[in-house]
Amino acid sequence: MADNNTLLIRKVGSSDRRDTMTDFGVVVLSAPMLLPTEVKDVGSRDWVDEHGLDVYNASTSYFKDFDVDFQLGIKGDAQTCHNKFKAFVNYLTTNGVLHDLYCPWVQGGRTGVRYKSSSDFNFERSSQGIWMTFKAKFNVSDPVTEVNEF
Repeated sequence: MADNNTLLIRKVGSSDRRDTMTDFGVVVLSAPMLLPTEVKDVGSRDWVDEHGLDVYNASTSYFKDFDVDFQLGIKGDAQTCHNKFKAFVNYLTTNGVLHDLYCPWVQGGRTGVRYKSSSDFNFERSSQGIWMTFKAKFNVSDPVTEVNEF
C-alpha cells in the first residue's frame, strides 16, 4: 500500500509505475477529490421568431474534462529542489504525456491525465527543514473512467 503523501503515476498503456515521493522526492501537501462536477452544455438553437431557447432534450448528461491542482513539496536546498522538480516534469512531459494517476490520500484515480502547469515556487522553513512548495495543475480528459491503486 502506498503512502498517503504520494501520487502514483504511470504512462497510459504501460505497467511501469512511478511513485512521486520515492522516485522524485515530490510529496503531496494537499489533494483534490478526483471527481467530475460540471456537465457539458446541451445542444440548442436560438430562433429569432420564438421565445426562449430550443434545447435538445438528451437522455443523459455528459461530464466535461476538468483540471485539478495538487499542492506539492520537495525538501532540500534550492539546487536539490530544482533538480528533483526538473526530473519530475521531464517524466510527465516526455515519452507519452497521458497518464493514469492515483492519489492514496483521496483514494481515487483517473486515466487520461496530463500535466498542464505549475505555480510559482515558494521556499518555506518548517521544523522538518526547508521545503520548496508549488501547485501542479493536471487535466483529466476522461472524467468517468476511474483508476484503482496500481
